[in-house]
Amino acid sequence: MRFPSEQSATGDGALRRGRPAAPDACPRRAGVVLMSHMKTTIDIADPLLEAAKKLAAERQTTLKAVLESALRQALAAERRPRKRLRLQTRTFRGNGLQQGLSWDDWSVIRALTYEGRGG
Repeated sequence: MRFPSEQSATGDGALRRGRPAAPDACPRRAGVVLMSHMKTTIDIADPLLEAAKKLAAERQTTLKAVLESALRQALAAERRPRKRLRLQTRTFRGNGLQQGLSWDDWSVIRALTYEGRGG
């Protein structure tokens, strides 16, 4: 059997025997491999925290598990590519803009659109 100092940590949290750990993989003290995790303090609105606690109780899990799951979902949603909004040009009773108007002059188009409507 090998001692913990002879085992190496892998990125997936498992210990593998015989290979030295990368220097920055985890700190070593007195022949023991120390695995670390981050703790932090955050402010959460009371109603949101209560709802999360209630959900954890309903799911029979921990508040930590509920918060981690919600954070993972939010981060994954941010990574998904968003579909580009495509607007179609619509004209009514005609063939485009009235004569004398330009798509580049929105102030005139806006003024005509809201003319007599308080705009």
